[in-house]
Amino acid sequence: MEGALTDAAAALHRGWINIKSAVTGQDAPAILGECETGDSTALSSYEAALRSKELPVEARNVIQKQHGKILSTKNWITQHKGS
Repeated sequence: MEGALTDAAAALHRGWINIKSAVTGQDAPAILGECETGDSTALSSYEAALRSKELPVEARNVIQKQHGKILSTKNWITQHKGS
């Protein structure tokens, strides 16, 4: 379980670095693309954590909420990326 949470944190950090790099280039499609990529990576890590049989109920609830919010944000970005 600890490894999955560490992977999720690392994925979020990598996503932030990519977003920060894109922002300095002032390229809106690149920024949204990096946000979408970062969210996809984070979702994979969250889903791996949720597959763990060792997660305490309280942790599972928090991770499920965060997963849902990230998924919602990713879907919004995907919808608006072409606008």
